[in-house]
Amino acid sequence: MNEQAPQYESETIEQAAGAADIFTRAINTPEVRELATATDALTTHYQDFLVQTDAQYADGADELRRIKQQQSVLEERRFAITRPMDAAKKAVMDFFRPFSDRLDDAEIHVKKALTDYSTEKRRIADEAARLERQRAETEARRLREEARVADEKAAAKERDRLAELQRKEDERERLAAERAAAKTEEDEQRAKEQEAAAEKRRQAEQDRLHQERLESEAAQRERTARAETLEVRAETVVTAPVASAPKVKGISTRKNWKLGQDSQRVFAAQHRGDRRRRASAQGQHQHPRDSRLL
Repeated sequence: MNEQAPQYESETIEQAAGAADIFTRAINTPEVRELATATDALTTHYQDFLVQTDAQYADGADELRRIKQQQSVLEERRFAITRPMDAAKKAVMDFFRPFSDRLDDAEIHVKKALTDYSTEKRRIADEAARLERQRAETEARRLREEARVADEKAAAKERDRLAELQRKEDERERLAAERAAAKTEEDEQRAKEQEAAAEKRRQAEQDRLHQERLESEAAQRERTARAETLEVRAETVVTAPVASAPKVKGISTRKNWKLGQDSQRVFAAQHRGDRRRRASAQGQHQHPRDSRLL
């Protein structure tokens, strides 16, 4: 970019500058005017040329030779004028060609530097967005796995709770049968006391299991909400904004806008989360005493 421009001799510049006067000097001569007058007279003579006899037909060959001869003279004079003009044109082209070539090289270099800079910035932004999406997706998978394990534990606890309730129900029925079979007042009183103690234990156990289930459901709702939030973030991560390069005259850019499926997935995920939270809130108003088993 810092090369010195080559030096050109003044003779070359003067030769190029005088090219415009060649045409005027070349045609403004007595020879050219005489040639033009003779050509006009010859063409006028042949405007009404007719062949009506054999003799006229035979003379036609001589007339053609005269025309050809005049054409040759005209061509020689034309070349005598145009050859210096062609040489002058070539000299002008040769003079300006190095400058034009150097400007073309400079344009290519600047455009390449601008393109390389813009491409690298875009690559860095895309890589950062990819890493963020990967991190969010990994965290979402982890939370989904935790939620699945918690669901399995909650289901197992529920099965144990129902089994315990059934066992206590069986115990209550057994005690009731024993009370009915008691023959003395003392036996009946003892059976009542045992039944009351069993009922008290059953009620305390049922309250404890109910509280554990409420706590498990609350923790599950929290894990599900966190997983849905990370899923939405993973689906809606966009490329970080890139500082636009300064506008340069002669360089055009294009922007592509994309809108549609990402927004729909965000709204769908939020709608699913709202429905789950409403269902959980409604479930909390019901006290799962399972009194049907008593």
